[in-house]
Amino acid sequence: HKMLSFRVMFPEVTIELQCKDLCLKTQWLATLVDACGNCLKLHEFVSGKASDLSLEGKLELLRKREYMEYTFKSLSDYKDGTYKGQWKDAKPHGIGEFSQTFTGQLYKGGLKEGKFNGEGEMLWFADKDSRKKYIGSFRSGEMEGYGEMKYSSGDVYSGSWSKGQRVGFGKLEEVSHKSSVYLGEWVGDKKKGYGIYDDKMNISHRGRNDVTTHINGKHHKEIIQA
Repeated sequence: HKMLSFRVMFPEVTIELQCKDLCLKTQWLATLVDACGNCLKLHEFVSGKASDLSLEGKLELLRKREYMEYTFKSLSDYKDGTYKGQWKDAKPHGIGEFSQTFTGQLYKGGLKEGKFNGEGEMLWFADKDSRKKYIGSFRSGEMEGYGEMKYSSGDVYSGSWSKGQRVGFGKLEEVSHKSSVYLGEWVGDKKKGYGIYDDKMNISHRGRNDVTTHINGKHHKEIIQA
């Protein structure tokens, strides 16, 4: 019966409990609420002041505690990662920070139902040679919309992203192998379509922009020089 059951939601598991009667249900709820309040080290519970509150009053204190820290143990996407921030329905939701040492990732920004969402920044720090930082929009856990990526090589891409890849219109400033700028279309994380290419290191070419096409990320054909 619904009146005799209740659900306890944790970040990695949800427990459904069925009681024999309403009295037992109230006792269980009171015990769980006190345990949660002490575990979270809420002042009212630790100091004993919460003992004067009703069950509903204690629940309201827990609901107001938006900011919490938790280290995930089993969920594959978050395993051994630590989240600090706002929560809703036992999921990261709002503004927070997530770090995961074994993947070398640090995220700060918005989240929605446990996924990176809205404006945020991601740092990949596991390997200094592949270190990079993204600042921009996220959706459903992936880079989506407009954003800027700075690579360890010194290269910088600013433009459109879709499902974690460079897609649409964007600018790539390359300093790693040659000083050049590409401004144009991208498909599947590669230059593809029309764009403007400027090779700054080529003295004979300096001050001249080429309108080009790309196929599979490679320069295909020079169309116009300006």
